Amino acid sequence: MKRSIIVFLALLSQTLLPGVVPSAQSPDEPLRVEIKVNTETSRSGNIDVDFSVRNVSDRKQEFAVMSCSYEDNWTTDSSVVTVLAVHECDKNFPAPKSLEPGETYTGELTLQFQESKESREHAFRLGFRPYRRAFSRDVSHVYWSKQLKVGG
Repeated sequence: MKRSIIVFLALLSQTLLPGVVPSAQSPDEPLRVEIKVNTETSRSGNIDVDFSVRNVSDRKQEFAVMSCSYEDNWTTDSSVVTVLAVHECDKNFPAPKSLEPGETYTGELTLQFQESKESREHAFRLGFRPYRRAFSRDVSHVYWSKQLKVGG
């Protein structure tokens, strides 16, 4: 098990050099998702990532994210890679967020890779799902990262 984790992290770091993955967005999307894998804190089948969501448009972008469990605003397109809930929250609600042109929203996420005999190497994308407005869980659009490969 320990060997597979080391191999997994080594392959992950090689795949993501220099470590930043820009989004696979169309040119007209106002938000760009970038992901940086933190190989120092990733452990035992888990992948720690730093994310940034940047307003690349020329207009202010307004949306909502969960006030505590912001991992609720993230998803993957994979059945073997999931976003883990790692926060304990006393109060949690969709809170307003706005980004002026060029501003960035940042944070950290923990992903879990469920390696199996059939899925030792797997490609997936990470998606940011902002809510349309505060106090609503209505998702307007998913902004996808570039494809990542894990395992090996």
